[in-house]
Amino acid sequence: MSATDWEALRLEFIHGAMTAEELAERHGLKPDTVRTRARRGGWREQREELSRAVVSRAEAVAQAEESVAQHVDAVATAVAVEVKATTLVEFNADDVKLAKALRAEVAKLITEARKAGGARLSPRDLNALAATAERAQRMGRLALGVSTENVGLGGENGRGPVPVAAVTPAEYEAIARKLLEEF
Repeated sequence: MSATDWEALRLEFIHGAMTAEELAERHGLKPDTVRTRARRGGWREQREELSRAVVSRAEAVAQAEESVAQHVDAVATAVAVEVKATTLVEFNADDVKLAKALRAEVAKLITEARKAGGARLSPRDLNALAATAERAQRMGRLALGVSTENVGLGGENGRGPVPVAAVTPAEYEAIARKLLEEF
């Protein structure tokens, strides 16, 4: 009869899920002998302690993984915000350029009409140029993050452009002269 390796059986018991009876049957031993050794050696307590240590380690790993996942999410959010901010800055820079170009085109058209000697812009043309200049101003102010309140002329209720019908021909002439003088 060969000698029993009790240390190997102890390790098999505390690292496994077998009962003392199952371990005895597997190794051809008497169940009472294995139970006695397990009780005297504190195998059940060792198994429970090992189980608690494994659970604790698994929980620590899970918490670390969650922390890493949260950090990755935070970094991804920060990168997305940075990309959006950069895109917005570039977009707004383009809007400022466009607003300046529109204003320059309005000024060019008014200047060309003035230089044409006698060629006048119609009220409709002046209204369209004024509306374009106002839109360019709003676009530029929005792109720069500035308020667009009080931009443009105020009508009877203080909002929107002055209706052409509300301007007499003499007032229109005076407004047109003033605009042409400014350019």
